Formats: sequence, structure tokens, C-alpha cells
Amino acid sequence: MHYTLHIDDHPMYECLLSFLLYKRRANLKYLEKGTVWLAEVHAQLPLATQEKVQQVEDSAFPDALCLFIQHHNTKTIPAFLEWLQTVSVDHMYQLLAPHIQAKDAPLLLQLASLRNDYTELLTAWYDGYFQHQTALQQLISSGATLVKKAQATMCATKVVETFATGLQIEQHAIENVTLIPSVHFRPLHTFSTFKNQLFVWFPAPESKDPMTTTLQMTKVLSDPTRLKIIQLLAKRKRTFTEIVQEIGGTKGNVHHHIMTLRAAGLLAMHLTDEHAFQLSTRVSFIDYLHQALLEMVEK
Repeated sequence: MHYTLHIDDHPMYECLLSFLLYKRRANLKYLEKGTVWLAEVHAQLPLATQEKVQQVEDSAFPDALCLFIQHHNTKTIPAFLEWLQTVSVDHMYQLLAPHIQAKDAPLLLQLASLRNDYTELLTAWYDGYFQHQTALQQLISSGATLVKKAQATMCATKVVETFATGLQIEQHAIENVTLIPSVHFRPLHTFSTFKNQLFVWFPAPESKDPMTTTLQMTKVLSDPTRLKIIQLLAKRKRTFTEIVQEIGGTKGNVHHHIMTLRAAGLLAMHLTDEHAFQLSTRVSFIDYLHQALLEMVEK
């Protein structure tokens, strides 16, 4: 696949992602922050803001904000939110309309109200929670620097696969990919898709000692069902439905094993034209584990 790769470390992306993670609360138990993070947020965020976040209608508008962040040319969150509050509906429409997928087109008819709701919520989120996460920006900036260095020696597809935990972009319509370092969604990646663009939050790299790496990976590999999934997906990529049919058991149980394998970096996700996604084994993890074991015993 051929696409142009961009790196963007604007802090508004991470602010938006943390907000969406709190609102949607998907896959929290597989993330480093885990479910305990909710208690930490509740301790900082005013109750009125917590209630407003949960009450507002979920829509494609927060994901569409990626296009606005990309367009905006300042580096601070308050400046972006001020711009968002004052930008004209016509200008928002012009920025979004060429990129929005057909399923999300209805949001174009509600831009004024959605903009007002989410500007208020994101401002409250920033004031009550995100502005206090002072250590994040350094981690995000360091992650962006590592990717930019990798671009000098790797092709775009290899950079994405390496940093976005096995992501393989195989959709022919995608022309531009923006990689965004993230802390809140570590160790997984997540993305927002448009007609010809993809925004990918990848886990900002962190230093781990060989023993920690070995323990984490061997713990994941200690389950026979997960080993069967690795063996199955090493042969060819498959959809989730195909994996359930081959492995057996409930969808919930298979999903848990897949998410555990993904969090450990053992599976690749393929975004294809034919399916929402397919999965395969990242066989390279064998070399990674081998190297971690060598470093551990030689330390």
C-alpha cells in the first residue's frame, strides 16, 4: 500500500483521546491505565462535568475533530478550543465535507449544536483533568521524535507496523496517515477513519527492562487457547468470526484472548477493503522475546 505518512504531536489529540476513553470506556481493562484510571479521573473532575460528559449524545463529531486539529496551526489546547468556539459553521463544513464517510454525513447538518456541546465539554475536561497531566507532553514529544528518526530508514508501512503495534493499512482509498503518540491508550493503538485519511494513535514507546518484557510476554503465552490463536493466525489472516469458528468457545472469551494478545504486541491488525479488520500473528515477536531473554540472562 502507498500512503503519505505524517507525525503529529499536538497535545489536543491526546486530550481528545482521553476524553473519548472516559466517555466510551472501551477496552479499559487491557490498557496500562486500566479501570483504576476512572477513579483517578473522578477524584479530579467536578461531578457536574462527569454528568455532562455521560449525558451528551455520542456522535462522529469528536472523531471528526482530528481534521480540525490537523488544520489548526497553533500548539496549545486553549488556543485550539478558542478557535473551535469561534470558527464559522461554513468553514467547519468546508473542512469536513470532502473527508467524511457517508455513514457520518448526518453530523454535517448538526455542526453548530455539536460544536457548542463538545467545545464546552472539552474545555471542562481540559480544565478539570487534562491540564494537570503535566508529564504527558514530554512522553508524547519523545514518541514523535522516535518515529521521525525511524522514517529515515524505514518505509511508511514498516513505520506504522512497528510503532502502531502491528497495524497493517490495506485500504486502497487511504492516501494519508497521521501517526499520533499516545499515553492514555497504551499499549494498544486506536484510529479514526475518513474517506482517504487515517489518524492513528500509537503507544508512545517506553523503556522496559528485559525481565519485565519477558515476564509480560511469557504470561500471555501461558494460555493454551492463546497459543492456538497464535498458531492459527500464523497461517493466514482471519476475521474475528473466522477465529471464533476455528477456536470455539464464546465470542466474549475469544475476544478477551485476542485483546490480551494484541496488548502484548503479538497480533497484527489488517484494515482491508473487504472487511472491517482481520488479524494475523506477528511472527517477529519470537525474535523480540529471544532478544529479551538473552539480555535478561546476560545482565
